[in-house]
Amino acid sequence: MSSPIPIFWTAYGNVGIKRFLFLIGIEIGLVLIGWSHVYSRPFGDIIAGSLLTFIILYCIAVLKYGLFVRRYSFREHGETYEIKDYYKPFEPSKNYRVLSRINSNQRDSKIFFTKQPRWAYLDAVRVLLNTIKPHKRASVLLLGGGGASLAKTMAESYPSCHVDVVEVSKIMISVAKRFFLSSREAKQISLLHQDAQLYIAQTKRRYDVIIVDLFVNSEVSNDSTNTQFVHNLSRVCSPRTVIIINLSGIQELTLQRIINLYEYAFPRFQLYLHWKTALLLITGNQVKNIPLHFTRISVLKKARHTRVLSQLYAS
Repeated sequence: MSSPIPIFWTAYGNVGIKRFLFLIGIEIGLVLIGWSHVYSRPFGDIIAGSLLTFIILYCIAVLKYGLFVRRYSFREHGETYEIKDYYKPFEPSKNYRVLSRINSNQRDSKIFFTKQPRWAYLDAVRVLLNTIKPHKRASVLLLGGGGASLAKTMAESYPSCHVDVVEVSKIMISVAKRFFLSSREAKQISLLHQDAQLYIAQTKRRYDVIIVDLFVNSEVSNDSTNTQFVHNLSRVCSPRTVIIINLSGIQELTLQRIINLYEYAFPRFQLYLHWKTALLLITGNQVKNIPLHFTRISVLKKARHTRVLSQLYAS
C-alpha cells in the first residue's frame, strides 16, 4: 500500500549540522560577551540582539549553500519518500529536483532545472548511448521507472525515440507525471502500470534499447536476476539490441552468478561491466572505443591479477 503523508514543514537551509553548530557557538559567544561587565546590557536586549544576529547569519549561509523546499511526501513498500527542490540563489545552474528516501542518501530520481544532471549512473548511461549511437527513432524499454529521470534523459537525448516505462508502483507513476515530466516529454514517454516480469513475458514488441533498473527499496530486485526473467528478456530483443542492467550494490558472488546467467542467455552478444557503477552492458553491436570504466567480461575473466570478478569491479 502507498499513501501521501502530511508535510509539517516545507523549507530548510542546506547549512548542515556542523555549520549550524558553528552559528550556535557564535551566538553563545555573543550572549556571554553581552552579559559580561564590560558590555553590560539588559538581558532581554542581549537575547533579542543575538537572535537577530543568528537570523542574519543563517540567511547569509542559506544564500551561499542553498535552500531545500519539500514538495511532497509519501510511503511506499514500508519506506518514506520525499520530493524536494534545491535552490542555490547565486548558482541557479545547480538547482534541481530530487526524489529520495527520508533518512537515506539513496536517490531514486534527480533532474536539474537548467542543465543535464551530473549523476554517476545517468552519466554512465548517457556516455554509453552516445558511444553506441542507437538510431534516432529507436524504441526504448525501461523496466523500473522511479521518478522517470532516466526516461527523461532518453527523451532529451533522442527527441524522435519513444520510451515505454514499466513501473509496478501506481504512486511512482503519478509522481513522475506530476513532478518530473514536462507535457512534451509525456507525449514521448508511455508510463505503463504493470509488473516488469509479466510485461516482458506477454509483450509482442521488440526493442532497440532496454534498460533494466529494478529495485525494491535499495536492493536489486530478484526479478532481474532469475532465469525466467532473463529468458523473457531475450524474447523482446533483436540481434542488435542494446541492454543496460543496473546491478549497483549487489554482492560479490551474486554478481558473478548474474553475469554467468546473462552470458548463457545471450551467447552471440558482447558483455561489458562498468566497474564504478556496476552497470552491465549487453550488446549485439560491435563496440568501438568503449567508454572509460567499461571492461569486456571475457577480459575480466582472463585477468591474471584478480581472483574474482568483483575485485576489479570494487576497485
